Amino acid sequence: ELASKLDHLNRQRQTIEEKTLKEAIAQIEKQGEQSAYVVSSEAWHPGVIGIVASKLVEKFYRPTAVIAIKDGVGKGSLRSITGCPIYDILSECQETLTRFGGHQMAAGLTVSQDQLEAFTKAFQQKTKPHLNNEIQTPTLKIDAPLNIQDISPTLLEELELLTPHGYGNPEPNFLFNDIFLQKSRTVGKNHLKTSLKQGALTTSAIGFGLAEDWEDHTETCAVVGLPQWNEWQGNKTVQIKIKDISKDYTQPL
Repeated sequence: ELASKLDHLNRQRQTIEEKTLKEAIAQIEKQGEQSAYVVSSEAWHPGVIGIVASKLVEKFYRPTAVIAIKDGVGKGSLRSITGCPIYDILSECQETLTRFGGHQMAAGLTVSQDQLEAFTKAFQQKTKPHLNNEIQTPTLKIDAPLNIQDISPTLLEELELLTPHGYGNPEPNFLFNDIFLQKSRTVGKNHLKTSLKQGALTTSAIGFGLAEDWEDHTETCAVVGLPQWNEWQGNKTVQIKIKDISKDYTQPL
């Protein structure tokens, strides 16, 4: 009964999140190209704005603030991009804010509704000096090359010792070269479920949000991902969480 209730609540949250994201994207597209984005609404639930801010940064790759307004007060969640210190930027905008806190990649704020326009202008103006072509290009740092044959229970146990991951301790990224994708299919709304074949060895893999990309990779390609344990219905198997797929990925080390 409790699991059913939790599942129902989670589905409600997903619906609210999808609606908020859709409305936020529409606001950004209406604004056009900006150094940073601020979107807001009195209809948004503050419980989902952090997730929405992260997804907007993934889509538009600009520092973004998502603000839910209630009774004239805005509660905001912000996410940034590598090389753009959002906490320092908020410090330069603090005269327009009631309060703020966080770190250089993620932060929260409280702003009076009548100061929202002033904050937006200040936030975008203070962000500009931190942006250049290099910073505005999404990058994925590769920590080391890895072959499927090198994945072992010992390696997975050692990788688990590096957790928990987050700001200041990101997940490691490994480069797998000469990979074939096999038995690929879409699971969920846009997730790629596939098998990675390298030489004579094959392992299962999951790429969240990557289902629309897999059809382009019928020949050998390179995959950036993280090997991990996958536990499902009492079974524990090796799985690679795919971060990126490319036909011409080169090793930058």
